[in-house]
Amino acid sequence: MIIIPGPSGGGGQKRVAPDADDQLVWLLDESAAPFVNAGALGASGNLGNVSGSPRYEEGGLFKKTAPFFPYSGSVRHVISGAAGVTPSGSNLSASLWYRPFSHADPGLPQRHLLLHEYRNDDTWTAPFVSFGLRIESDANLRLGCYLAISGELITCATPNNLAVMSAMVWHHFGITYDQATLKFYVDGALFYSVAQTGAIDWGAGQWVVGGTRSPGAGIENAYSQIQDVRIANVIRPASYFADVWRKGIGWG
Repeated sequence: MIIIPGPSGGGGQKRVAPDADDQLVWLLDESAAPFVNAGALGASGNLGNVSGSPRYEEGGLFKKTAPFFPYSGSVRHVISGAAGVTPSGSNLSASLWYRPFSHADPGLPQRHLLLHEYRNDDTWTAPFVSFGLRIESDANLRLGCYLAISGELITCATPNNLAVMSAMVWHHFGITYDQATLKFYVDGALFYSVAQTGAIDWGAGQWVVGGTRSPGAGIENAYSQIQDVRIANVIRPASYFADVWRKGIGWG
């Protein structure tokens, strides 16, 4: 376990350490570059950052700062060297910490993109995304997921009548997919599950956090702070998400 100072610098929050099942880890707290192949992680990371230079602001979960992705402009993070890094086997778990801002402003984008793996960096031919996490375009800040399956882009989201997140508050979001069921975890608990079958059509494009792959697009940027992105090739149990949440908010 890695103990990280809390937002006030006084300690308390604890980050669950990456393990050999984490195939991509991106802390996003200015402490290290992205990691690939967690079994051989180095303290400084082994991948490069390419970004639209988001500013790091107060209010980060594990340090005093976290990247802020505004809703306009070309601000987003691209992981350099991670193209084609995808979970092996049939299982996927993904998670991240995020602090969303309000969707009340009618000028905000239709969707806020949190994390995506693009199948091909040179075309927008569908399905152009292999996997993605997003916040939907309504006041409830619903959670959504993209999956490329059998040549189609499948979109799943938590139901309209479930308000799952509070603006300006840190939350933890996780999903698992085992080619039979897609599960959404919110703040350490199973929130919603839906039947879905088929293997993910992984590509060889970029992993992008906080927006689209296209510089200057800006219309679907995350409008939030994001930290501690994880991609694993196993199905994380409910106890894993509960542990990450409990330690992250200083309860464990």
